[in-house]
Amino acid sequence: MGNLIVQNLSGTSVTLLQMMVNSEIIYTYTNPNVNSLPISDGSSISKEYNSSECSDFRSFSMEIKVDDQVEIIDLDKDDWFQGSELGDHIYPGEQSDVRFIISGQQNGEQVLALQYCQEGAPEYYFATDTKSFQNL
Repeated sequence: MGNLIVQNLSGTSVTLLQMMVNSEIIYTYTNPNVNSLPISDGSSISKEYNSSECSDFRSFSMEIKVDDQVEIIDLDKDDWFQGSELGDHIYPGEQSDVRFIISGQQNGEQVLALQYCQEGAPEYYFATDTKSFQNL
């Protein structure tokens, strides 16, 4: 089984509102009194994802809330992070562990970095670029 890990290194608390892979909802925030998922600075959450092979990756989106600002990132395979190690394991899917790192602000928007490895491997590889959330 693959894992999706969201790690917050932004310096402030972040609330995960929604996360989707290939149009499948992995997590959604519907009621702040029941299922809010705040991720404090320095913490992470993990969700299993094994609905498709990493080679079948098509799209990813994440919506977060920082203070009172909602931000979203929406990427398809053509917009995805760059990395030269492990082939398709850079994509979310069965047999891949993918760590999304929310790393702080650039131009008023949160920045997302990516680490990835084959499921259960002891070391992760960093993607060679970052992506920015967009304010809603």
